[in-house]
Amino acid sequence: MHNAAMKKLSLANRACRAVLCAWLLFSALTAISAQPEFFSKLGLSESDARGRWLEAVTSGSVPYFLAAKLFLAAPAAERAAMVKEAVAWAKSYSASAPFAAEYKKWLEQNQPRPPQKQGGADEMLAKQRQEFDRQIADMKKAMKDLPAEMRPQMEATIKEMEANMKKQESDPQFREAMAQELADMQQP
Repeated sequence: MHNAAMKKLSLANRACRAVLCAWLLFSALTAISAQPEFFSKLGLSESDARGRWLEAVTSGSVPYFLAAKLFLAAPAAERAAMVKEAVAWAKSYSASAPFAAEYKKWLEQNQPRPPQKQGGADEMLAKQRQEFDRQIADMKKAMKDLPAEMRPQMEATIKEMEANMKKQESDPQFREAMAQELADMQQP
């Protein structure tokens, strides 16, 4: 007997949540034909409701907690009226030119961007070499300001870096690996 009562309570609780979500989805987050007092019942302004409706439509998530207390505190008959009014408002606003414009703007701002086409391995190596040469030139410039006892160590470091770069540039496996990496990056 106790389980049957719990199941009924659970079912009623889920039904109440569903009605609340529907009400919020179509009301607390929308608006054009609704009267200003409708929004005040929900604790929202019409412009806030419009913004929240767009957010709900684009995210697929309704922040029902915004008006849950007000909705649940209302008598059952008033809740039914609120849901009807909210649905009418949602339909009206969703079919309006202002909503269409806002939604179009949102779509344009959030459409996927095509991947940027990168050059081939040779172009990438040339850029890498250019950056390397710039860094070496900066290091040589900075070396002039170093104490005399540190200069030989810096010169050795620069020579080692140049040797490594030359070895890397002449290694066909490195070029092949770079070309493969670029091909992988450009695949959708």
